[in-house]
Amino acid sequence: TIVQKPLAFNWDDCCAIGDAVARSGIFFGVHENFRFQGPMMRVKQLLESNEIGQPSFARIYFRTAFDVFFAQPYLAKQKRLAIQDVGVHVLDLARYFLGEVKHLSCETQQRIADITGEDTATMLLRHTSDAVSVVEISFSAKRSPDVFPETLLEIEGDKGCIRLDADGQIDVASGGGNRIEDASVPLLSWTEKPWHVTQASVLDTNRHMMQAFRAKKMPDTNIADNLRTIALVEAAYEAARTGRAVVPKVWVAGEAR
Repeated sequence: TIVQKPLAFNWDDCCAIGDAVARSGIFFGVHENFRFQGPMMRVKQLLESNEIGQPSFARIYFRTAFDVFFAQPYLAKQKRLAIQDVGVHVLDLARYFLGEVKHLSCETQQRIADITGEDTATMLLRHTSDAVSVVEISFSAKRSPDVFPETLLEIEGDKGCIRLDADGQIDVASGGGNRIEDASVPLLSWTEKPWHVTQASVLDTNRHMMQAFRAKKMPDTNIADNLRTIALVEAAYEAARTGRAVVPKVWVAGEAR
């Protein structure tokens, strides 16, 4: 089974899916494709090669004014919008690069008229490694150029910094110098700009799923992994509602809730 994100619209239902998977033992992957974008996979390689040392700070952001409501008008009526729609992807990237999260703070805004949910969210995460990350989502950012649908980032470590700019350009500062790497995603016969980065990530996500299935193991984006990301989504909404830092929930298979 391969499912889209989010698994469900509330924590208990997501956990119930996790419990069912744990009981059945079936192959189960979540189609969390942002970490399979070409530039993101290259950033992960750079981190794992100790290019910038131990990461201590990151800013990861998806900011656009692209009219997401034109093709998906139902989004205008969603009570949970930016965090649950795209924020789940960017929060997953924060975990992917810096590890699990101790606690999370969040401020939401509604800057677009005639919608129900938040169009902007700014989140501050303290990771268990003691690194700090800032995660930003906005559907109302009047930026020029608007690089929709790209996610940009910068990660600082004790030996240097990685910055992912538009069109897959990665600036690596390390060892007293810096270099630019081209991690842009080439167009395939069936992809088109500006969607090609996301479209190609679907291919790479499914490739990973198939490789894991053939190897008789769970994919990286398995149910337990994805529930840790969903827990950050839930924590973000609670933090925005209460005005305080929130410790993410933890799923334990079969545990009463």
